[in-house]
Amino acid sequence: MDNSLSPLRSIELDGYRFIENSRDHLHQRLVNGEWKNLTGVSSVVKDITNFSIAAYYGSRRALMALGYDPKDKPNNLAKFQRKVLTLLASRRKTRKVLLKEAYKAHATYSKTRAEKGTNSHDILDKWIKQCLAENDGRPMPSDEPVVNKFVEMTKSYEPQFVASEKHGYNDDPELWLGGICDLIVTTNQGLGIWDFKDRPAIYEKDLLQMGGYAWLFPMDFTHVLGVPLEGRDARVLYDVPSLKEAFKSQLKTYRYLQSISIPK
Repeated sequence: MDNSLSPLRSIELDGYRFIENSRDHLHQRLVNGEWKNLTGVSSVVKDITNFSIAAYYGSRRALMALGYDPKDKPNNLAKFQRKVLTLLASRRKTRKVLLKEAYKAHATYSKTRAEKGTNSHDILDKWIKQCLAENDGRPMPSDEPVVNKFVEMTKSYEPQFVASEKHGYNDDPELWLGGICDLIVTTNQGLGIWDFKDRPAIYEKDLLQMGGYAWLFPMDFTHVLGVPLEGRDARVLYDVPSLKEAFKSQLKTYRYLQSISIPK
């Protein structure tokens, strides 16, 4: 048996279930006694990329692996020179290994960041659930830096949490979606869908993702809010109906691209 396919997490709720293993995660709906895969909201926007930003960042990580960060002020050319001289003086096999590490530096860093982001989400989810259980959903004091960062960026909304890590689905044939929303919250701006990202900024695709979550729950959302846990400012969007329609358009594009993709 392939142990990588053994469920790491499985949740079942009234004809819906979520299964996660080391390779993938699946949202499913029970139809006539058979589990059918729903389209995951996050999958729809996953491959939307600003390639100019991605290219610059990938090349920066490769240079950093060689001891040079082009964003350093002043640029540390001495460290780069030492690294390159050591590289040139090393054995051929060692040079190949070090250059391969520089080539893979961005992928290695991204994996580390994903693990860090998971930890941040877990800390926030545990804290929010404690607030729901002990303080009617209102923020409580915490010693966790990531929680205090979140509180600082969102306190102006006077939040009262409704649900954390909320599973949902929409089995309308046109949508056929499943997903997990980070946070549903009541605020002085109405009912919101909030999402955390463990990076300095919230991108347009993050807002679009929250538009997908808005399809999963029969609630009257007034806004979506992205919270960059390494940034300074949360990003809000109030036109939820337009955002939902934009996500629906992206969903059609995603499914068409899936239909013409070459099998791996």
